[in-house]
Formats: sequence, C-alpha cells, structure tokens
Amino acid sequence: QMCIRDRTWGGIRGAIGLCFALIISEDPAFPNILKQLILLDMAGCAVLTLTVNGLTTPQLVVKMGLNNQSAIKTKVFNSFLESMVSATEDHCGELKVNPYLNVCEWDKVFWIAGVEKYKSMIRDNYRTIEMAGFQQKNNAREMLDVALMSGSGPEHDDDFIIEARHRFLTSLKGVYWELFEVHQCGGDTVLLLLESANNDIDNEKTAMDSWSYIMNSFYNTYLMKVLVHMRELPYFGDHVKKLLYDQMVYVHEVTSTYITCLLYTSDAADDLLCVDLGGRRIIKKKN
Repeated sequence: QMCIRDRTWGGIRGAIGLCFALIISEDPAFPNILKQLILLDMAGCAVLTLTVNGLTTPQLVVKMGLNNQSAIKTKVFNSFLESMVSATEDHCGELKVNPYLNVCEWDKVFWIAGVEKYKSMIRDNYRTIEMAGFQQKNNAREMLDVALMSGSGPEHDDDFIIEARHRFLTSLKGVYWELFEVHQCGGDTVLLLLESANNDIDNEKTAMDSWSYIMNSFYNTYLMKVLVHMRELPYFGDHVKKLLYDQMVYVHEVTSTYITCLLYTSDAADDLLCVDLGGRRIIKKKN
C-alpha cells in the first residue's frame, strides 16, 4: 500500500498529457483559444509535479519508512565495504614501496579513492545496527513485562511459550547463518539446520525436536554397516570409502555446528532474555 502511495505521489505527470496537448494544438478542428488553454493547463501540471511532487518525494519516502533496510542486508553491505577498503589499503601499501611513486601524496590518493568516506559509512552502519538491536531488546523486555503482569492463565501461558519459542528459533537461525558467513560450516549443513528450525517453527503445537529431523537426513545404521563391509570390495571399494568419508564429515559438521549454535543461543537467551536476530553479537560475545 505504501509503495502505491509513493508511486502515486512521485509519478511525474505531464509527458503523456503534453503529447496529447501538442496533438490537439496541431489539429485545425479546435479553436486557437482552446488549444492555448489546454497547452497552458498541461504545462502547468508538468511544472507543478516536477517542482512539488518531485522535490518532496525523498521526504515522503523517509517519512513512510520505505528506505529502511534490514540488519542482515546492512551487515552484508558492511562486509562488502570492509573488504573493499581492506583491498584498497593493501594495494596502496604495495604501491608505496615502488621507488617511482615516492613523490605521490598518498593522503590525497586515499581521499580520491573514498577510503575515509567508506570507513565513515561502515561506522554509521554499525551504529544503526546497534541502535536497532537495542530497540529489539527493549521491545522484548517490554513484552516480557506485559506478559508477566497480565496474568498466567492456560491460554496466556501457551501464547507466551509459543512467542518465546519463535524468538529462540529465529535467533538460532541467525547463528546458523553467522557461522556459515565465517566459513565454519558448509552450504548443505546450514540448509539442513535451517530446515530443522523452520520445521519447529511451523509445528508450534508440538515439542521441539529438531534433532530427530536432522537425524533423518543421515544414513541409517543398517546402511552404514553395509557400506563398512563393502569398502574392501574390488572396483567399488574406493567409491564406498569416499561415500563413508563424506558422510562422516557431513555428520560431524552438522552435529558440531548444531551443538555450538544451541549453546550460543541458549546462553544469550538466559543472559539477555532475547538475542540479536543476526546472531553476530552472540558469536562475538562468546569469543
């Protein structure tokens, strides 16, 4: 709905109207006074929409919150900026040792490259993320206070448990993504763990049992025993050994990532009642 309003306000009207007005102005069937009135009216509309609507569109976008960006996108953008700044500084460091570039004013080079500008953007983005996280924590504490003061009937307890469960699992998914971003687990691992968390979120009326969901993706015990016996067979032995190795690595990676993320999220939930949805604050705190 807000997008429709923004487009309605920002849609600069005049191009099509001016085209029709020019067509009418060349048609001898219309009187000259009517042609002049139509051209004046359409030109006035075009000028007003350009000056009033066009110049106030940025303020409208900010007021309606259409320029808000999620914390995850901001973190990804910050990661890109940090990589770009680091690569620029490393490249300039390599160029500084070149004797032919001794007369170069490196401060101006960094200014032209926009290094300080990007560093300022990174600091502002981190400040925005911290403010958003602080607001989320305040909202969670307010919700907890309201829940504790509003009674403890069976229906209320169920709603509160479901909400707490949803927040915990959402934070757990954020930690999964964080470990994946720092290359602590593979793509198949993070997808399986996210699917297990989503399964618990969807089945809110049943007990959380993500481990059973994860276990179903592994080879069963019977199949593993068969593969162990087949590893010494000629022709197929090498392929079976590779399957066993890949499965063992996959199981170890999934299990270790699952346990690590559970510990991070559980400790943070006990400590602060809520956790940052991106999970980055939890990882840094535990390190």
